[in-house]
Amino acid sequence: MSKFILKFFLIFMFIFNFHQKAFALDDGIYTGLYKIVYAHGESSSRKNDKGVFEFTIKDNKVIKLFAYDDPNWKFYNLRYFYKIDPETNELSGFSKGNDPQSGGTFKINMKGVFIGSKFAGNGNVELTSPDSLIFEKFIFESLD
Repeated sequence: MSKFILKFFLIFMFIFNFHQKAFALDDGIYTGLYKIVYAHGESSSRKNDKGVFEFTIKDNKVIKLFAYDDPNWKFYNLRYFYKIDPETNELSGFSKGNDPQSGGTFKINMKGVFIGSKFAGNGNVELTSPDSLIFEKFIFESLD
């Protein structure tokens, strides 16, 4: 009887481990401190301005992106098209949004890597309507 229980237990453990999804990046909130390296003349940001992006990750997907220093952030109706490589924790892609004040649409393009609970990389804000231009470029700096 003990052999049967042992075999059943081993088979159960094998099946359970086989069906588990392996995500390299833990679910949670990751932070990236950015610095503006280029700002278009019509942007409210200026070169060397700093800010914080907060990434909420679940199942290796960005489900929320938040910027504390933008009071209108919640009105942008962002849609996320980021990809995270589970082997290297590299992020690439963009999010699309609408600015209700100007009536235009924009993309936030980012590329980088998650290290611990932080994000390192670069990105830009690209206006897609009514004009197509790079509005801001930024790099992520160390929080230390």
